[in-house]
Amino acid sequence: YQPEVHSSAGGEFLLRLDKPVYDSSGNRFTIAATSFRFAAKSASYVALASFTIHISSPPERILITSDGERFILIDYQSGRGNEYEVVQVLDRKGNTIRRFTLSEIYTREDAASFWKHEKGEFSRWVDEAYLFTGKHLVLFRCADILPNYPVHDYALDLDTLKVTIPSEVMEPNQLPDPSSPTVTPPAKAGGAPSVTADH
Repeated sequence: YQPEVHSSAGGEFLLRLDKPVYDSSGNRFTIAATSFRFAAKSASYVALASFTIHISSPPERILITSDGERFILIDYQSGRGNEYEVVQVLDRKGNTIRRFTLSEIYTREDAASFWKHEKGEFSRWVDEAYLFTGKHLVLFRCADILPNYPVHDYALDLDTLKVTIPSEVMEPNQLPDPSSPTVTPPAKAGGAPSVTADH
C-alpha cells in the first residue's frame, strides 16, 4: 500500500494519509495522517503534525487551503442516507472543526429531488468540489448530477462554516487537479516529493 499524499495549490503544504483501518466497534475508519510544509531555506519538506482521522468512509477528495490552515475531506457517495456525513473540515493540527451531512448542505427541496431517484441510481451527491485560491471557500458543483431533478450548487465558507447557494455562477480559479494532486510521499521529512496529477 502506497500512502496517499495530497497538496495545496503550489505544493507548499502536504497531507499524507496511511492505509484506512476499519473499526467495526465504532463503525468508522481511522486514518493515520501527517502534514508537511515546504521549507524554502532547506528546499525540503518538514513534518508539522501527526494525527488520526476518524471518518465514516475514506475520503475521495481532499482539499488543502493555500495557508495550510484547513483540510477538507469529501466523500462523493451518499449511499447511507440523508444523515450520512459527506464533508469533514479539520484544522492544521488535525482537530475536527465540523462534520456536514447531506441534509446540512442541501436544501429540503434539493434533498427531496435527490432522493426521488431509485435507490442506487445516483449515489454521488456532488459532481466536483473546488477550493478557491487564497480564500477559505469551497464550491460544490452539484447542478449537473441529476438532469431530471436539478439541484443547486453550494458554497461552504470555511471561516463561518456556513453553507449558501451562490447568487451567481461562480467560476473557481483553482481547478481540481492542481488543488489536490497526488504526490510521491517523502521517504523522510526532509525529502522533496515529486508531483503527479490526480487522474
